[in-house]
Amino acid sequence: MEAGTTLRLRNNPILKWYSLIETNHKRERRFMTKQLLALAATVIMWAAVICAANAPAIASSPSEYEIKAAFLYNFANFVEWPSKTPADASGILIIGIYGDDPFGETFEQTIAGKSVNRRKLEIKRFRSIHEIKPCHILFVSSSEEGRFGRILDAVKDWHVLTVSESDSFIRSGGIINFIVEEKKVRFEISTENARKAGLKISSKLLKLAKVVR
Repeated sequence: MEAGTTLRLRNNPILKWYSLIETNHKRERRFMTKQLLALAATVIMWAAVICAANAPAIASSPSEYEIKAAFLYNFANFVEWPSKTPADASGILIIGIYGDDPFGETFEQTIAGKSVNRRKLEIKRFRSIHEIKPCHILFVSSSEEGRFGRILDAVKDWHVLTVSESDSFIRSGGIINFIVEEKKVRFEISTENARKAGLKISSKLLKLAKVVR
């Protein structure tokens, strides 16, 4: 082919147009390949995360008292105590358990490494009314149902969030009572008893509860 013919072909606008299209197609293919590889990597990453998150739940469901222990810890995040309470002297948020302890080691495992408003958590167990010391939350075992009145009277001036799992607890002056409905752990709250104890319950917590007077 003569040099002049070659030059004309190179300058041919149609050939330039085809060349441009081919170049763009190559660029698009490279771009799509990169995008597909990135998408695949993202899918694999999220699949791994989801599997890791679901693995413990699939392996075993939490027991009733593991759920209640988690609730007790979370109650502390949605209750406002007066600026100074007898339990504040220690600088630690204290959760007491009175009577038969249904939690065992579950409670310690639940709160391990956790804090509330930068305060460490401590669990104290009491076997008699005379042993009770100031605390922020007091879980009263249903084994003490016949003595609810005396127990609540002993802590009435300490601004304590009292919790139990007995139908008569709120009627006796308690604030939160666990109930089981349709095999699910729920709770009821007496806003009036909370007010008498000088406690403010967050509206977020009240939305999750069955509110009673």
